[in-house]
Amino acid sequence: MLLLIGGIVLLVMFALMGLMMLSQKKMLTPESVMDFTKNNAKKGNVALTLSQGGRTVVEVNGQMPLPVANIPSTIVALAYAQQVADGTIQQDTMISLKEINRYHVPRLELDLHKDWLNEIRRAHFHKEVPLHEIAKGMIEHNSNANMEFLMHYLGIDAIQAMLKKLQLTKHDLLYPTSSALYIPEKYTLNDTEMNKLSIIDYRKKAFAVHKELAETEPASSAKTTASKYAVEKWWQDRLPKATTREYVSLLKKLNNRAFFSEDVLKTMDALFADTLRTPELKKAIATGGLIAAGTNRSVSTILYATDAASTKTELAFFATNLTPQEHMKLSLSVANFEARVISDPVFLERLKMNLA
Repeated sequence: MLLLIGGIVLLVMFALMGLMMLSQKKMLTPESVMDFTKNNAKKGNVALTLSQGGRTVVEVNGQMPLPVANIPSTIVALAYAQQVADGTIQQDTMISLKEINRYHVPRLELDLHKDWLNEIRRAHFHKEVPLHEIAKGMIEHNSNANMEFLMHYLGIDAIQAMLKKLQLTKHDLLYPTSSALYIPEKYTLNDTEMNKLSIIDYRKKAFAVHKELAETEPASSAKTTASKYAVEKWWQDRLPKATTREYVSLLKKLNNRAFFSEDVLKTMDALFADTLRTPELKKAIATGGLIAAGTNRSVSTILYATDAASTKTELAFFATNLTPQEHMKLSLSVANFEARVISDPVFLERLKMNLA
């Protein structure tokens, strides 16, 4: 009898494991991104712009600004590359890791900043790291700490000037979003007061905190408190807003290699060189780069690529106000979606038809 019960339990366990694997496999399909975009287009929480061969082939809510996490690091990277090209800064300047860790909020990027720290330590950088590795870590590992350090090092005016140069008229001004997580504790504000805070006052307070962090390491208790606010709606909704159409226009400038000088492009190539990590993307793309980022309520990605046939593709996809299930589906499937857009003409035609 016990053997029979044990056998039944094992069968049930195997069946459940099979269902879980099947469910996960279904989540990994590129149709998840396509279906979500189609079903939520009118809700105003998703936007997608896809360009191939220099023309827009699919667009949903392309001119609707949505809050995005980490995607604006592209603007910071371009400001960095421009200053390198101008000779204003040197890529091999050694920076103390203490200067960067002042801006690190634990668990903000799912500890991807710690992954970057482990990576540079394997490269034998223990106390200091070259400036170029900081910029590369910002792009490859979505490091908010590295991004905020570069905002301080490059100067926020130079970064805002890059927005103007790129003519991103619908892009919010950049501000130190990690520093903003310290606002409630520093100014003794509750959630209701945070929700009522105007975006102008909110940014001013974030810059004030950022200035303090540049001079003083926050206590571990302050960092722990700040990390808890990363899930709050008032923080996520106030992330810089941007449109997929304008980001595709930026990506075209990188892909077509005519807008920026060769020195700027050389630096950007180095920063994005290792961002195509999945086998599907590596197989589909000859040259290019991407950023995939998000919060617990959003998923955002940008991609520029040239395939083996020299076809150029630029893609921007932003989704926000997601349920946990939607977040999981999109996070798991977005890389496959990007690869299929580039490598599968049949899927691309289905995408055009479904999102027309």
